[in-house]
Amino acid sequence: MLSAIVAILLLAVIVWAATTKKGGNQTQTNTPTGTNKKTTTTSATSGVWTGILKQSDNMSKGSIMLVTSSKTYYIQTSRNYSSLFGKEVNLSYEGSPSNFTVKQIVAK
Repeated sequence: MLSAIVAILLLAVIVWAATTKKGGNQTQTNTPTGTNKKTTTTSATSGVWTGILKQSDNMSKGSIMLVTSSKTYYIQTSRNYSSLFGKEVNLSYEGSPSNFTVKQIVAK
C-alpha cells in the first residue's frame, strides 16, 4: 500500500516537471469566447518615469533613487548623476518596474 502511494506521488512529480519544462515563456489565457489559447509573453517593455532624482537613502538597494508621485525606484549605477540630484528628471527604461535597465536620465 505504501509503495503504491509513493509510486503515485513520484508519477505526479514527474508529470508536473515535464509540463513545467514544456510551458517555458508561455501562459494560458482565456479569450472572450471562453476557449483557451496559448500566448507568448514578452517581458521587455519600455517607458519613462518622471520624478525627483536623489542620492539613495539605502545604499543596499541602489546608489541613486527616483522619487515619483507613486513610488520610489532605487537604481544601482556607477555613473555620476550628482548634477541632477534634487531636479525633476525623465528616466527612460526598458524592462519591468521590478527589473529594469536605465536607458537615459535627463533633466526635465
